[in-house]
Amino acid sequence: MSFWSKKPDKWIESPMHNNWYQSSAYFLSSFALITSVNEEGITSIGPYQLTFPFGVIERREWIVISRRGSNTSKNLLRNKKCALNFIEYDKTKIPNIVDLGYPGQTPEEKMEDCAFELEDTPTESFINDTERPKIIKEAFQVFECELNDNPEDFHYAGTETTEYLLLKINHIHLREKWRNNLDKGNDMEIPNMPISFGFRNANQFWFAKHKKPFWLPTPENKGSKHDAVMYIANRLDEEITFTENACKQLTGIPKVFVKPALKSIVQEAKNQRITTIDKAFIDKVNSKRMQYMSHRTEDLPELTGIKHLIREMRYHEFSRQSIGIILVSVFCYFAPLKPIFPFQIEAGYVIAIIGLMIRLIASGYVLKNKELSTTGPYSYVRHPLYTGNLILLLGLAIINGLWWSFFVGFLFAIFYYPTAIEYEDRKLKQLFPDDWPQWANNTPALWPKPGSKETDRGLSFNEWSFSKSLRSNYEPVIVVYVLAWLILLSQR
Repeated sequence: MSFWSKKPDKWIESPMHNNWYQSSAYFLSSFALITSVNEEGITSIGPYQLTFPFGVIERREWIVISRRGSNTSKNLLRNKKCALNFIEYDKTKIPNIVDLGYPGQTPEEKMEDCAFELEDTPTESFINDTERPKIIKEAFQVFECELNDNPEDFHYAGTETTEYLLLKINHIHLREKWRNNLDKGNDMEIPNMPISFGFRNANQFWFAKHKKPFWLPTPENKGSKHDAVMYIANRLDEEITFTENACKQLTGIPKVFVKPALKSIVQEAKNQRITTIDKAFIDKVNSKRMQYMSHRTEDLPELTGIKHLIREMRYHEFSRQSIGIILVSVFCYFAPLKPIFPFQIEAGYVIAIIGLMIRLIASGYVLKNKELSTTGPYSYVRHPLYTGNLILLLGLAIINGLWWSFFVGFLFAIFYYPTAIEYEDRKLKQLFPDDWPQWANNTPALWPKPGSKETDRGLSFNEWSFSKSLRSNYEPVIVVYVLAWLILLSQR
């Protein structure tokens, strides 16, 4: 211990008062504004701090500790329906939240001066149900629930003054911004939810707002990596069990492909009527796939001979990227010193730079395999990076001006890009099954349809991210490489 370290205070036992979490100790949490409907059909709001996730795997449930006889409690016990509304921090609304939670007023009296606006449920099947409460318009997140009063699922008698209510979550609704935020990986934000410290000193309700959240990466060298694989694997199908040794064989799969790979293995086991997947089965599957297929073609029909070889070459990403970089150098290096036709160099430079800019812009909107990008250039075409590549290639061929550059560029494009587009579409459909179909149906692959867009935001730069462009796609490096060749050409 350092000489200058402050000596800690001695421990003193705190008396066990009622409502001990706020009278005998310190406990902080967020809170839910619960809406429910009374006998007159009026939706009222009750703030609750003691609300927590309860069933989190397979069952989705929430526990609420309530004052016995509260308006919310009576409404729930009568019609078994409510909604949990979560709001972002707004200091001007905190006093009204205190008023809504204080006992002694009727729902009509509480709602008369309510600072919140109510709106109909977003669940279409609930709209005509008069016992379903409205939700809070200012909320960013809503859980629509029903009371589970089955004593076999949960029973706690409570006391004369408290009730314990188990809620089954029917629907989780998020505002679009926060739903999309869940898929942003390292760029995720955390909503600024208000924090409650409860009721203290007989006359004070304490609140706070949190500062900027931060995240830490998953420990790399703590525990067994196969445990994470096993956790996912044994929740895919109730009839199929993965052994520990089987999961140890799968730790080298990139995270984004773990679940698709496991599903494929489960399907193979079902085809062979196997219920326990062990190391021997994984070795057999791996041997079969490694013999004939890359991961990009493993979901496609099996081919043999020259057809298999050609298909593997067309799907080989490293070959496509490497040859593309080589073509940039070749087209520029062998460009004649004098133009072959008028405005050849000027036109080639303009087209090449347009292609380069499309790539640079598109790369700042995409986080590969972690989110489905549908804004910016992705609202016009599904694969703007490939669009930029092809325009860049055309510009370089025009700068070169020789017939063979157009021929080689054409062969390169038709050999590699149809399969690249097919694989990317197939992968995105697997990763984002809910969002991909509608976006793909409305958005062409390479060339935008005149007058049509998937979103109204177009090429707004509000969501463009340099960190995505550099960290995820290394696009600035490619831009510098191509620009260096163009500058060299201009000095000749």
